[in-house]
Amino acid sequence: MLLLNISDTMKIGKILAVLVAAMFLLGIGTDGISAHTDVVLDEHTEVELSAHTDVALDAELPESAVNPDSALYNLDLAVENLQLSLAGNEEAKDKLRLKFTKERLSEIRKMVAKERFDAAERARDEHKKHFEIIRERINAKKSDNPETEFESDIALEAEIQDQENIVLDLDSEIRAKYRDSLTDERKERLDKILDALSEDSGKTREEAAKKILLTRAKIKERTSKTDEEIDELRNKIEDRKEIAKDRMDKVEQRVERVSNFLEQVKEKAQTLKDKGLESEKANRAILNAEKHLAEAKAALEAKKYGEAYGQATAAGRIAIEANKLLNVLENRSDKKAEIDDADEKEDEQVDENETEEVDNAEEKEDSESESDVETEVDAEVTTGY
Repeated sequence: MLLLNISDTMKIGKILAVLVAAMFLLGIGTDGISAHTDVVLDEHTEVELSAHTDVALDAELPESAVNPDSALYNLDLAVENLQLSLAGNEEAKDKLRLKFTKERLSEIRKMVAKERFDAAERARDEHKKHFEIIRERINAKKSDNPETEFESDIALEAEIQDQENIVLDLDSEIRAKYRDSLTDERKERLDKILDALSEDSGKTREEAAKKILLTRAKIKERTSKTDEEIDELRNKIEDRKEIAKDRMDKVEQRVERVSNFLEQVKEKAQTLKDKGLESEKANRAILNAEKHLAEAKAALEAKKYGEAYGQATAAGRIAIEANKLLNVLENRSDKKAEIDDADEKEDEQVDENETEEVDNAEEKEDSESESDVETEVDAEVTTGY
């Protein structure tokens, strides 16, 4: 027989209250959700911009059964909150949050493909909330045993880094497949969504890396271990958790994907340059990305998989920054072209109006001259002169 103490009973009561509230909101908010989602939809709504999918992302991202354009989305989020409430400890909650952020990425991928940007932005906001909580948790994590804390830190950093790389793949896929087909307004919305995803995962990875350094210092202080001994401890932890093996399995794919994405960025830079548009900052970023990518390939040849993975990831992040700069340059160019076209049409209209006015004036003058001649002739006829 299952016995519950007062604390458990109160927790379950709160969870049930959350579910009831979520269902109530669904009951009164279904039409609102649909209306909000439909605001930006047009004749392209039901047509996906591309029929192809990226195989790697299909393997890395979970299938999203309920998407943010569904009336059941609030209930889906309420169920996730229930899972978090029932998680045993904070470490388990972090794993769940990272699982949920992957689901948000899958939802964004689907919604962008259907141009449902309100729904994609909703998923982005939920993605951001989880990462904000994870960053707070990273800084609050403490343990009486620094080596146990070190192990937990390393495992969390690996999961965050893995997700940062998924974001890199998603960014590359979406920009390559969909962006050129969008209106300027939707391009801007898409850029903001992707930039926010990259920022969330990047900031969280940085916080996780800082936490590892702090824990290393704590181990050194309490155990008198040398840096080499702490490095060896980290290697053992990564081997035990198969983090190193997982990185080795993925590093070749990572280098190849980043290389392909960088080529796309370089092609875009060349296309803009051919139009007389160039960004020195983007060019420097591209050169920097190429440098990191070359180092990644060299490390891969030397079977230094951890270094290769890190260098490839750095190259990918820098390539994304270069791509953002080029997108800004491209958008400015498009807007300037629209203004120039409008000015040209206005000038043409002015020229037409001026020509018409001149023609009318000349026609009127000719008519008056003819009238004067006729009057003079009549006068001559009348007077006989």
